[in-house]
This record gives sequence, C-alpha cells and structure tokens, in this order.
Amino acid sequence: SVGTETIQHSEMLVMDGNFGDGSTDMVLGVDFMLAHHMYVANSQRKLYFTYNGGRVFSLDTASIGAHESAAVAANHADGEPKAATDYALRGQARLARGELANALSDLDAAIRLDPGNANDHLIRARILLARKQPEAARDDLDKALSLDPKNLDALLLRASLRDQEKNDAGAAADLAAAQKLAPAGSMQSRYIASLYVAIDEPANAVPLLDAWIRAHGDDASLGGALNGRCWARALANQALDDALRDCRKAIKRDGDRAAYLDSLGMVYLRMGNYAEAIKAYQQALAQSPHTAWSHYGLGLAEMRSGRTDAGKVELATARSLDKEIDAHAAKLGLVAPDASPGNKAPGVQASR
Repeated sequence: SVGTETIQHSEMLVMDGNFGDGSTDMVLGVDFMLAHHMYVANSQRKLYFTYNGGRVFSLDTASIGAHESAAVAANHADGEPKAATDYALRGQARLARGELANALSDLDAAIRLDPGNANDHLIRARILLARKQPEAARDDLDKALSLDPKNLDALLLRASLRDQEKNDAGAAADLAAAQKLAPAGSMQSRYIASLYVAIDEPANAVPLLDAWIRAHGDDASLGGALNGRCWARALANQALDDALRDCRKAIKRDGDRAAYLDSLGMVYLRMGNYAEAIKAYQQALAQSPHTAWSHYGLGLAEMRSGRTDAGKVELATARSLDKEIDAHAAKLGLVAPDASPGNKAPGVQASR
C-alpha cells in the first residue's frame, strides 16, 4: 500500500538474473520516471528526484504537481519544449499516461520541426491508433517506413494494423521483412509468430516459437509460448504428437487454463480422438463459456462421434458468437457438415 491506495491479488513476473555487469543498484521503471522530476549530477555520480504528487497507481493527471511549490511550478511553466526531440519525448510520456490529445499535439509539433524523423511518425501512429484513427495511423506508418524501411517496430505495428484490416498479403509482407530484423528468441520474434497465426500462416510461426522456447527455458511466460506452439501446430495440422506434448507441458506448468484446454481440444480433434477433444473443450467452456472456437470444435467432435443433435447445438452457439466462424474454419480444413459454403472470411483471428 502507498497512502490510501492498495493493490490486492496482483501477479508479478520475477526475474532471477543480473543487469549489465552485475553492479546495478536499482532499476527504475518508466512509470517512476513519469511520476518524478529527475536530475542527473554527473559530477557527483548521483541521481536526484522529486515526486510530482498525485495518486501513485492510477493514470490520474489532474493531481500531477499538486505538491510542488509555486516557484518550482513557475519554473516548469517556462520549460516549454524547443526542439523536436523534446516534443517527442514529452509526447511519449503523455501517451503513457493516457493524455492522448496533448500527446498528439506534441508529436504534431515534433514532426513540424523535423518531418524526416521516422520514429516520430511511429509514435504519432501509436497515438492515433489509441484515438481510434487507423487510417491516419496507417499514413504515419507508411511514412515512417519510407524513411526507415528497417524500422522493426513500425513493421510490426503496420503488420498488426493490416491484419485488423483483413489485408493478409500486406501483413505477410511486413512480417517477412520484420522476421529478417528480429533477433532469434526475442519478444519481437514471438510477436511475429502470433501474427503469422492470425493471418493463417501457422506453419511459419513454429520455427520462431522453437527459437524463443530454446532461449527462454526458465521464463515465467514459457507456458504461454508452449501453448502458442501447440496451437500453431494444431492449426497447421503438423507434428501433432509434438503439439500434444507442448499442450501437456503448458498445462502442467500453469494449470488447466481455458486457452490451453482449447488448444488441447484442437490437437485431439485433428488426431481424430473425439472423446478426448470433447473432454478438453467441455473443460475449456466451463471456464470461458463465450469462446466461439471452443463451441465450434466441440460441435465438430460431437458430430463426428455420432452425437449430431448435440453437435448442432454447439455449432449454432459458435455461429451466434462469431458470424464468420464457418469461413474461418474452412481455411483450416475444419468445415462443419452443415456449414454454408459461400461465406468467405478474409482471415482467422486464432492467435494465442
């Protein structure tokens, strides 16, 4: 607890390791820097900071500076940015605090002063997406990549945007370029894998997940990565025995999570083990009853087990939750017996 604020039942990722040469005394997060004025005294080899005031954990902005003296506040008022980099930095801080209008104003100013900075266009694209302006964001991402074709973050953000726009070919092009730039085993490579699954190229995701899992054998999120590889292999209908092992390892690590059980059900469905698929899907739906894919997989397993009426009920539920699920499933070779053939969907939103 800090003051009147308390966080309960929180989950924290803990790292067991060293930063740099092992002599680091303290690691400060970005949120700390946003909540404090920081002064670096290189001559003293010291860092000074003052707390801005206001609530610690919330994104409340009205109380920022509530405990500053009048003299300090006046000094800050005179500190309006002069250079493009200063506007861009303040804009990023405002974006982190959810001050979208002010953040956009800062990035507009930065780009007016330095229109050739690719990163500023990328930052403004993030702000525009947060403001639900995808067309304007796309223009900024296109500009950023025209200035810096190897900007990995811009490639990933545009690939994600193109996936949302059902532009699978464009997303695939961005992912192919990004894959050449992302270090093997990096978080970026894992994100690329998830996007490959989303655009119906799960086989391309598996090698990326292989490298990530090799490099992160003790990572707190290893279970999620194992589930992701299980899911990608099941969607691709490849290496199903390996997929089954991945799902079982993930469940052993993290417990019977709904997403893991859903992946397990898909593996068993691909294997033709309909009894186990039904069991896994039922367990997944007990936790997450509104997951269309779990209902759909259960419906297929039921129908292929001869339980036609029960299967039709599950398929109807899946279709009520996702109007395009038949077309999504058809791209994976999972057509239901009574699916209408003409409903073509442009993409499968099936990433984990």
